[in-house]
Amino acid sequence: MRQIVLWGVGSREWGVECFTPHSLLPTPYKFLGLLLCLIVVHTVQAHSELLRAEPGPGERVVAPQEIRLRFSEMVTEETAVWLFADGFQQVPDVVVQVDPVSLQEVVASLPPLPPGVYTVQWTAVALDGHGLSGSYMFEVVEGGGRTAVWLGGGLVIMLLLLGLWQWQFGRR
Repeated sequence: MRQIVLWGVGSREWGVECFTPHSLLPTPYKFLGLLLCLIVVHTVQAHSELLRAEPGPGERVVAPQEIRLRFSEMVTEETAVWLFADGFQQVPDVVVQVDPVSLQEVVASLPPLPPGVYTVQWTAVALDGHGLSGSYMFEVVEGGGRTAVWLGGGLVIMLLLLGLWQWQFGRR
């Protein structure tokens, strides 16, 4: 709503001024009003998001027995998790359940998985009915892989200590 004011009537100066009622507010109040609007809009548009995944994206794990997904909001039983092996073949016998205590965590029990790259695809439905979906990949490696690394590292350390011991006693 614009108002036009004619000033200078009855005097020698003439002029026309246009203003709107909100233009009468001082600048700090305009800034605070804009900031308040942005905060309200941000909180209204907030949706559930994935906070943590186990195994996580890009992880290399040995024989996982379950997938755990934690969300920022409570989710419903309509939340689903699918697991796909190489060639995008769906892994059967994956049982999905929402944690009844927190309602923010989803647990998918897994059958024994052979080594390979797997894709987790999930859809979460929050209590307010908003849906969210995503996917990520992780790799299952053979169980002996990490043990061999530890044994190899231990062997190297033992050889270094033996060499130091021989060097120390060889100087006498």
